[in-house]
Amino acid sequence: MPTIRLIKPQYPHILRTLAGNYVPNKEKRAECVIRKSATMLECTDYALYYIVGRQRPYAHYRYNRYYYFVIEVMKHYKTGTSVFHLDLGCGPELFTWVIRDYFRKCASVGIDSHGYDHAPNMVELARKVWERLGVTEKYRCSHSVNEIISASEQASMAYDCVVVTFGHVLIQTRDNKTARDTFARIIATVAESAKCIIIASDAHSGDQDARFKAACRDLKTAIARRGFAIDMHSRAGESGMYGEIRAKMQA
Repeated sequence: MPTIRLIKPQYPHILRTLAGNYVPNKEKRAECVIRKSATMLECTDYALYYIVGRQRPYAHYRYNRYYYFVIEVMKHYKTGTSVFHLDLGCGPELFTWVIRDYFRKCASVGIDSHGYDHAPNMVELARKVWERLGVTEKYRCSHSVNEIISASEQASMAYDCVVVTFGHVLIQTRDNKTARDTFARIIATVAESAKCIIIASDAHSGDQDARFKAACRDLKTAIARRGFAIDMHSRAGESGMYGEIRAKMQA
């Protein structure tokens, strides 16, 4: 019999939070139950069902929030014909799937998807979700900063545009200077020689809007310390910010 490995206790909690049901009228979420001893397979099933929505006739509301935000953001930018997508703090890869769906509607645009998460279990979860979706595109995901930076250096020369996305990870790591500096370092790598668009959104019903925007400002400051100016714009009434790194600041 195959070995069934248990996922670390904190990850079922994260999945349980992400998989909350949505009640539009009351803006409340009833948590589904994921056992503390949940296996990776069980967590993958939850991610597929609630995050990506592939086992439903319609997408989960968190998917829709990200998707419609991406549509609004991309009205402001041109990406060219080749896009490198980097999902930082990818978790179970919700933003990866949203960006993939968005650019698949643009027949002339090719997209290469990469993910990074500091937690090996989350990287494994993201890979398994992608495999279970049965798509033909390659998806590269890593918890190694050096691997992502190496891929980003290559991307900055080979692609017309780099799209970097952040979800709830910005709030989760707001008090973690090391994580924030890691994100800024990765972004600075691609911004050296490629157009770089950043899309950050928190799908938690806007209930942490102030914290999210403060986290975005902290990220902007960290990027500035790496020598890059970035225009960040806020979407009124929602936890969403976006911007483009336009130029390297004078030393």
